[in-house]
Amino acid sequence: MVHATSAVEAPPPGESGSARNRWWRTHVVPDPTLPLESRLFQVIAFIAATGTLGLLLPTNLPQNLPVALNVLVALFGLIALWVWRESRQGRERRAVLWTTLVVALNASWYFNAGSQGSVVLYFFHALILPVVIARGRVRLLVVGGVLANVVGLYVVDYVYPGWVIPYQSAFDRVLDNITGYVVCAVALVAILWSVLEAYVAERARLVDANAKLQQSLDEVRTLRGLLPICSWCRKVRDDEGLWTQIEEYVSQHTDASFTHGMCPECYERCDAESRRPRDARGTRDSATDQP
Repeated sequence: MVHATSAVEAPPPGESGSARNRWWRTHVVPDPTLPLESRLFQVIAFIAATGTLGLLLPTNLPQNLPVALNVLVALFGLIALWVWRESRQGRERRAVLWTTLVVALNASWYFNAGSQGSVVLYFFHALILPVVIARGRVRLLVVGGVLANVVGLYVVDYVYPGWVIPYQSAFDRVLDNITGYVVCAVALVAILWSVLEAYVAERARLVDANAKLQQSLDEVRTLRGLLPICSWCRKVRDDEGLWTQIEEYVSQHTDASFTHGMCPECYERCDAESRRPRDARGTRDSATDQP
């Protein structure tokens, strides 16, 4: 007796990887038809959410850091995740992301040992965000505001040192600064990498568009100026002084081609001409033309 056994077929090699790539392109990679700034904003929001929730928060939890600091980090990560999801739906919350980041950094300054902590490293992200997504005077004002904000925090830290919560030990300070350095470096590299990739893709798109435009312009051939044409036989004189049929001349200098037919007036004239009687010499009888 032969017993039938059922087995689960393994997916073909590379199929799972291609499925992951399709999911990544569908749910994470920005739409290439969007403007460059919108694509960069989606990338930055995604890096902010995943970097905060997947890298910064897990590395903070084992350290002897205040609970309030980790709560702030988690809240910012969740808001960044929401902003990213909104941007995928075409609703860009640029001001929300930047304002939340600045507020979280200012509050974290006092929970994370002030100028002795790693919070100052994250202010570089607050500087990069307006540079990428803002323009003109707004960009300058926002960058200047962030710089003034950092200077103000240092002044407050110097005047009121008791406002900040210090580290419990020197080891905690070293560990937190190393973690902050690594997290900031990874995030900055990811952002700059994304900016360069977006720039290269945009440049390639523009080069391709220009090539297609130039090809279209090359294919469009037009006639300009005055054409010397014979009023009797309708031949056209070219630049070399040769007389050619107008159909041939136009076909040589444009992409137009001709098909020959007969208009109603010429048809009636030709039909009347064919009905005239011929004389002995084979010519039309002119007498028939007399009234």
